[in-house]
Order: sequence, then structure tokens, then C-alpha cells
Amino acid sequence: MLFHIPNERYCTPIQGKQLKRAGVRSGVPDLCLPVPSGRYHGLFIEMKTDTGRAGEAQRWWVQRLNAAGYFAQVCHGWESAVAVLEWYLSLPEDRP
Repeated sequence: MLFHIPNERYCTPIQGKQLKRAGVRSGVPDLCLPVPSGRYHGLFIEMKTDTGRAGEAQRWWVQRLNAAGYFAQVCHGWESAVAVLEWYLSLPEDRP
């Protein structure tokens, strides 16, 4: 159920305005796994290159998602993302 959120599009200012009206938000993480695991409601991953840095809007989203009961993480490279996915999916069930 893992899916990509395509927010990194290059577009004209008019297209950008239309996307914003349609609900596209700057900084939303790249990947979403809407599956509860452990005490979390779901998983969000912001993908970066090995030397990439999260921007202000991306850090805002990660903080807010974590505060709302999701696990959100910035991952540098695919191996980091795989490690987070494996950890997340191996969490013990935290439900009554």
C-alpha cells in the first residue's frame, strides 16, 4: 500500500496555482504507507539524496505528522528508506 505523493513537479505559475487550489501542499513527504504499525497511524518518508537537506516546509510536515501520531522521517538514499520501512513494519502491535 506504499505510494508516492508527486509534489516535486515543475510547472508553470498557472499550473502551480491550479495544483494549489486542488489541494497540493508544499513540503508533503514523498512516500506514504497508510498502514498502522505499533503505536503509529501510518508512515511518511521524505526522500533525499545522500547530501540533500530537508527544506523548512518539509521539516514542518515531518514535525506535524509525528505530533499527530504518524511516524515521519527524512531518509537519505534508498537504503535508509528501506531500513525505516523494515523497522516500521516489524513494530510489535500496540493495540488492546
